[in-house]
Amino acid sequence: MLIAKLAAAEWTPNGLPYSSLQFQVYGLPVDDGHGGAYDFVLGLPRSLHAKRFTPSGATATGWPDIGIVMDIGSQIEPRPLSGCLNADGSATVAIADSVNWCARFRADGTIVPGWQARTIGGRQDLMRVLPADRLGNIVLAQSQHLDGEVRCWRLDSTAAFAPGYGDHGQVLYAPPANSDSGFAYSDLLPARCGGAWLAMSGGSGAYEDNILIYNWLVRLRDDGTVDSTIGNGRIDYLARPSNPRVPVLAPDGAGGVFVAWMDSRDGIGLGFPAFEFTYDIYITRVTADGRIAPDWPATGLPVCKSPSFQTYPKIVSDAQGGAFVLWGPSGGQGYGVHAQHILGNATIAPGWPANGKAVFANNGDFYYVLASDGIGGMFAAAQVYDAVGNRLIGAQHLNGHGDFDAPWSAAGYIVDTSPQGDMTNPQIVTSEPGSAILTWDRLDPTGIHSCIQKLVVGGVVATQLALSSSDAQPDHVSLTWTASGDRVGSATVQRRGANVAWETLASIAPDGQGQISYVDRSVVPGARYDYRIGYAEGTRQRYSAETNIQVPLPYRFALAGARPNPASRRDLNVAFSLAQPGAATLELYDVNGRRVAERSSSGLAAGEHTLRMGDSPGLAAGIYWLRLSQGTQRTTARVVIVE
Repeated sequence: MLIAKLAAAEWTPNGLPYSSLQFQVYGLPVDDGHGGAYDFVLGLPRSLHAKRFTPSGATATGWPDIGIVMDIGSQIEPRPLSGCLNADGSATVAIADSVNWCARFRADGTIVPGWQARTIGGRQDLMRVLPADRLGNIVLAQSQHLDGEVRCWRLDSTAAFAPGYGDHGQVLYAPPANSDSGFAYSDLLPARCGGAWLAMSGGSGAYEDNILIYNWLVRLRDDGTVDSTIGNGRIDYLARPSNPRVPVLAPDGAGGVFVAWMDSRDGIGLGFPAFEFTYDIYITRVTADGRIAPDWPATGLPVCKSPSFQTYPKIVSDAQGGAFVLWGPSGGQGYGVHAQHILGNATIAPGWPANGKAVFANNGDFYYVLASDGIGGMFAAAQVYDAVGNRLIGAQHLNGHGDFDAPWSAAGYIVDTSPQGDMTNPQIVTSEPGSAILTWDRLDPTGIHSCIQKLVVGGVVATQLALSSSDAQPDHVSLTWTASGDRVGSATVQRRGANVAWETLASIAPDGQGQISYVDRSVVPGARYDYRIGYAEGTRQRYSAETNIQVPLPYRFALAGARPNPASRRDLNVAFSLAQPGAATLELYDVNGRRVAERSSSGLAAGEHTLRMGDSPGLAAGIYWLRLSQGTQRTTARVVIVE
């Protein structure tokens, strides 16, 4: 299959080669937070090369053209495995080598003192690095082919190990001695309140065809230790065993996570090679306190149950409370990479077919990657093939309703049409809203080159007209967009409901500060709507990014109680909702009827609220009663406090 040349690229056609060197491969892009990217590659002589590209694709000031070369006398290939952006704008990269290590680079092209090839234990097969507070990092690693232990390191901003950590880190999980059981971590994701979510897998059995796989989640604190207050340290997100494999994580926007995995519950449960023909894709949502989210089935929600095989899911947030899932190489519409859009309420997004949508017109293989576009849609890239079997890299964009907005089409676009080129190893990362940065390797007669390209959403200029605020109430939705410059004149506010085409609600112009504000009073409580602004730019019709709004149901006076329950004294947070705005009081009574704590707040709006009560002096472990009061209304709830 021959696919059209990329028409939605920001930088040079066919991408930018990393540099003029003949050997630089395994590109690993890391968003720099400003529309550009750090990029890490393996180069000669067995060295790590680090470089930063600006939003326009130029080499950033202070960075050499070939990148910063770090040669530590590696005996094998120092391949970049994982990278992250830190709060100070620097980037940390984890490198797999004979002795694994991390390095950290500032935006100006200097290496952070202490981070010049910071060794991390012995050789590891899996390494992930995440940012931590106080400008430190958490590193998780596993040497699968040696002892199977999952280890964690916590480093401060100077690359010094935190107290309790050393060269060998801390062992989080280790298989029992003299057993056929093993552990592995499958995915790692920063937690919104600090620390990380960790997807773990365990297995027992001597052979692949009779091994039993079981998965669970772990919350790591910011110091790298397991948070035992969340699910007692282990969150089992499936109500019954189903031989799940390779769980992957994405944030749900509310402090919890989505988990997607391969599942053989409806297959024959055999191992390789038969397992490829028995697995389906499932997803669930876990809240910040370690519980399955309301409305989600206890056994997981099917994403694709096509009568074929589905394997190795990828998942990202849709930036609006839902998630996109990508898998391959099969699905409901034939062989190839497929995707599905799942909303936060455990439903398939409008416009998306059951069992998913083909991303590259039934083309593509096991090498595929996924990134959010930051405005409700998704970018994907994959290794695809032309009519004679040459390996190429295809890119694709779908909006939140599963449409291929022009200039994107159902077949996707080829990012590199260099003659005699053989393309592989796509990697992608979300950039500024409406864009992503893609890297890949090109093998041609002149050498092996890592290439980089910025992808953009055709027809959307997110920086020119962007939503700056929104508020949803049961009887209205208020929205404000901000236009940059004076290029947006008269505009139309448009809305789309479920299975309803776009309709124009009003024509309106920006005010003197470049803002477009609109209040929609024709909403239905509980309904979900998309909003956008349409405007003319010369002879072209442009649209802002789509904004998805869930209209809440009318609020009621209710006391949800402690979250979680039982709660530790220091983490006693009480959730409640008010039907009317105004002052409210929370009181805590012991079993003898004595009031031991009280919190009063004035000026609260109608809706859901959370108040912290754990800092009240004298609270001991035991059973208590909460009372919520507002005016003449009263309601109570039971809470258990543990030390």
